Amino acid sequence: MKPLDLLLNRFTQKRIQIEGDHVEYEDISRNLSLNLNEVTHMNYGITQLYINGIRMNRFYNIDLQTADPKRKIKIIMQVIAPFKRFYQNTEIKFQEIINHLKPTAKRLANDALKNCRMEKLWSLQR
Repeated sequence: MKPLDLLLNRFTQKRIQIEGDHVEYEDISRNLSLNLNEVTHMNYGITQLYINGIRMNRFYNIDLQTADPKRKIKIIMQVIAPFKRFYQNTEIKFQEIINHLKPTAKRLANDALKNCRMEKLWSLQR
């Protein structure tokens, strides 16, 4: 897979770079990097906010965390409703990031299944 280098917000200079098993996230105040093989928790999703039935904001969230709780990357991209073209741009960026993180999500799912099977075998042996 080709390396990914995305500028998430040109005003705050948020940038994410994914190359192989390495993720780097740059913000104004910090520069965080993780090895994807060390990631133990991963959450991602979209939250749509409505006020009185009117679509207001959409939040795109990605959380990556290692066994050390201090080493985590939390990315939040926000789009305000009236600007439809920003929805499309942010949606494309979000999908690109998720596509690069799919192998990590698959590894975490396989590990969870393996742990469930081992727990089931252990409980049957008792």
